[in-house]
Amino acid sequence: MSDHCQAWANKAKKVRDRALAGLIREANLLYLASAVLTVTGDILSLFVTRSVPGFATGTITLIVDTGALLMAIGNIFPQWLPFFEKVFSVLLNLKGLADMVLAAWDSANWWVKNTAAATADLLQWLAVGPEQALARLTLIMLKPAVVGLLSMGADLLSSRYLALEAEVSAQEMMPIEQWCAQFKGCPSY
Repeated sequence: MSDHCQAWANKAKKVRDRALAGLIREANLLYLASAVLTVTGDILSLFVTRSVPGFATGTITLIVDTGALLMAIGNIFPQWLPFFEKVFSVLLNLKGLADMVLAAWDSANWWVKNTAAATADLLQWLAVGPEQALARLTLIMLKPAVVGLLSMGADLLSSRYLALEAEVSAQEMMPIEQWCAQFKGCPSY
């Protein structure tokens, strides 16, 4: 490639990089928003969980989703990404251990465990009085709807994030001449 052609290609690639930077920034913000909604739903679920296995499962989910949130932050602040990747790796290892403990818990003496949980729930409801029992019941009834809406929002944001990431990847892999012809804005040859 001649020096003139190489200089043009370098300028054109800089134009493309600037154009894609906006898409990348938008994608990263969508990923961050999705992760925040997901973690918020996880915390809300933990707030109204009434059983040890439910709390354990919710905690495991929160651990993994917190790792995803850290990765989203790392995409926006790349200097932190290696650190967040290591933290996420540790979180996933902890999740694996917790899954193992939870599997043992779930398989051990199912009837006794559920009878004890139901009895504890009944005693708790009797002890707190009708107002608090009604407030807790309301939270329990609303939780699926609110968590569902948060999850739906997170999924929609994640879908848009992935679509933008695919567009960025497609444009980065496109030969620069083709990119310039399609998206304009490149320096004259």
